[in-house]
Amino acid sequence: MFNRALAQNSLTFKVKEESGDALAGAGIVIKGTTTGKITDSNGIAYFDNLPEGKTGFEVTFVGYKKKEITLSFPESNNKTIEI
Repeated sequence: MFNRALAQNSLTFKVKEESGDALAGAGIVIKGTTTGKITDSNGIAYFDNLPEGKTGFEVTFVGYKKKEITLSFPESNNKTIEI
């Protein structure tokens, strides 16, 4: 039997425009997966149980260019993204 312990790394994203206004409804997907979140009315989305090491994310919003970022865990736990 194979057991794999998941790290308890979490990440809070805040997505905003260049003007500083929050972007409600922006999509954030973990690259290479179908796991994603949609930002709330304050532009915030929360991920938990992320694996240790580097994880790639794609941030999208209608009318904006897709933004790709890579973060390392456990060092990262809060990230503000401008698109």
